[in-house]
Amino acid sequence: MANSVLDSLDGRDEINEMKILISGHRTIGKFTVLVEGIDDVKVYEKFFLKEKVIVCPTNGCAKLVELVDGLNKIHLESDFIGIKDADYDVLNHVSYPYPNLFMTDKHDLETMMISEEALENIMKEFLRYEDMKKERIELNVQDFLQEAIEKIRSLSYFRWYNDQSQIKLSFGTLKLSTMLKVDSTLSYDCCLAFITRLNPDATFIPTSRMLADFENSHSGQIDTYQLLRGHDLCEMLSLLLQSHPYLHAKSHVSDDKIEASLRLVYSGEQFRKTQLYASITTWFESNGYHDMMAC
Repeated sequence: MANSVLDSLDGRDEINEMKILISGHRTIGKFTVLVEGIDDVKVYEKFFLKEKVIVCPTNGCAKLVELVDGLNKIHLESDFIGIKDADYDVLNHVSYPYPNLFMTDKHDLETMMISEEALENIMKEFLRYEDMKKERIELNVQDFLQEAIEKIRSLSYFRWYNDQSQIKLSFGTLKLSTMLKVDSTLSYDCCLAFITRLNPDATFIPTSRMLADFENSHSGQIDTYQLLRGHDLCEMLSLLLQSHPYLHAKSHVSDDKIEASLRLVYSGEQFRKTQLYASITTWFESNGYHDMMAC
C-alpha cells in the first residue's frame, strides 16, 4: 500500500502533484506542512490547528528536500513548509537555502522525542513495576538509557562515517538482535563483519582502526543525540527491556512499540521547548500567518 501521494510518481510529476495538493488545500483555507512519512504525521499534526493546517507525508528525507526545491522554484515558498529529520546535516555542517524547510533539533524525530521522563513511563508500562517497588528495586532510567546509547555508539559512528565519506555502504537489513549474539559490545569488528557481508561488491570498506580514529577525533565535541539514529536507539531499548529480569510476561515489547509509545507521550509542552517550534512560529509570523499552532 502506498505511504503517500508520491509513492507511484517521480520527477516533475511529483512537483505537479504536490502543487495541485497545496493549491487544493489553499482553496479550502488550509496551509500545508510536508513531512517525511506517516509516523511523522502522527506526531506533528498534534501541534498544528486542524482547522488551519494539513500535515502531509512525502516519501523520505531526500524526497522532501527535492520537493521543497522544486516547489520553491515555481514560487510556492509562502504556501507550505517542510519538516525533515536533521540526520547527519548538523554534524556535517550541511545547510539548505530554503527558508521554509526546517530540521529536527536532534538526529531525527525519535531522538528529539526521547527523554528520561518518556523512558520512565515506557519502562513502567513494560516491566513489572509494582513487583520492583515491593522489592525496592530502582528503575535506574538514566543508567538504562546510557547503556542503550553505549551499545550502539560504535555503530552510530560507523553510520556517520559512511554518510560523511559518501562511500554508500548499505546498512539495510542490519538487525541489532543478531549482532548482539555475536558480540554483546557491538564493537567495530562486529559491525564491520556484518556490513561486509551486506556489501559484497563494495570497492572500499574502512578498517576498525579508521573508525576508531574517526570516533576519537570527534568524541566529546558533538551532541550524542545528533549522532544516534532513533530507530537504532529504540531497537536497543527494546532489546534491553526484553532481557530485563522484571519484564512483564505479556508485554511483547518491540522497537515499534517503543516508537509508538514515544509518539503518544510526546507533548505540546515538550515541542514548544524546541528550536524547531521557535523557527516555525517565527516563519509563520514573518509570512503573515497567525494562530497556526495548537500548542
